Amino acid sequence: MSVEAMTWAFTVDLKPCPKSVLVALANRADEDGYCWPGLEDLERRTGWKRRAIQMAIKHLVECQLITVSPRFQASARQDSNLYRLEVEGAPHARGRVHQVHGEGAPHARGRVHQVHGEGAPHAPKSSSEQSSEQSSEHCPARQPDGVDASWSVAEGILDFLNRKTGRRFPARHPNKDPTKSLRMVHALLKRGYTEQQVRQVVGNRLVRWETDAKMKEFLRPKTLFGPENFEQYLGQVGATG
Repeated sequence: MSVEAMTWAFTVDLKPCPKSVLVALANRADEDGYCWPGLEDLERRTGWKRRAIQMAIKHLVECQLITVSPRFQASARQDSNLYRLEVEGAPHARGRVHQVHGEGAPHARGRVHQVHGEGAPHAPKSSSEQSSEQSSEHCPARQPDGVDASWSVAEGILDFLNRKTGRRFPARHPNKDPTKSLRMVHALLKRGYTEQQVRQVVGNRLVRWETDAKMKEFLRPKTLFGPENFEQYLGQVGATG
């Protein structure tokens, strides 16, 4: 659950059904504002019937409070949708220019939004239009992957942390966008720290904290890869005997 998303959802002025659906999505959202609950899950969490929930999701998209993208299993069967909450100040919402699809949205306040979800309920398009948009659509967070090898290095470091700690900090969302954990590692590499230095910090913290039940909980990206913490931990690497 994202505390930021929950706090935001409770402040949005909506009718009861859309409000309860938005709060339910926020309750399931990760720290980047993403979640992918099924309709049955939303029915249990909100107490509303499926049709009402589908109409509420359509309304939330039209109000530009969420974006919706379809997900598919390996068998090509459609899975639950991927929802992204447009939380003000969330990493995916910063510095982007959007296009308004509905006039007079009260929360827009001069901002222009564009819904990136393919097949979003409020914007039905022909198959040719969808095909054209899907081929030209891009996600700023994924754009560097083809030209910036440091993304792959960052994923390797995160995998190293997972293997050493036995935990599962994901590198990618279902739509392949980088998670906050991966972006933190990537930011360190872009600041000039080497892969070896980042791995050394992880190894050093493991030696210091692995046997301490309380400190072991801090073997996580948020603690290890925060800029100020990382610089301090890097300075202590040589102090371990």
